[in-house]
Amino acid sequence: VLFRIPVARLGFMYTPDQTTRIVRAIGPSRAKWMIFSGNAVTAAQALQWGLIDQLAADDQFSDACHALIADICAGAPLTHQAMKDSIDRIARDDPRDADHISATYRRIYGSDDLKEGMAAVAEKRTPDFKGE
Repeated sequence: VLFRIPVARLGFMYTPDQTTRIVRAIGPSRAKWMIFSGNAVTAAQALQWGLIDQLAADDQFSDACHALIADICAGAPLTHQAMKDSIDRIARDDPRDADHISATYRRIYGSDDLKEGMAAVAEKRTPDFKGE
């Protein structure tokens, strides 16, 4: 499997958000190399650079996807939502987001999901999160 960013060869450009994500994932030098040259990198190289997060063999791809989905679904939806928003805001590096992130943190620590998660650990059972 090869990964390529062929925008220069096709005459278009990624959106600013897409370009920002690429630069933050692999750094400006590697981003320029991939974009300007249009050259491909192997899956192993893409993993090492941080362009991708996980590899799976063709015959294990479906199982790997299902396992990741199961892991994500086992978590508290309220936490997933709050953490996704917080990570996105932190990645933007806008100091004006700090108050919002702090308020989100306080909301999670008053949530029913937190109480359920703590009770499930204490009772040695699987939590039943409601997203509240």
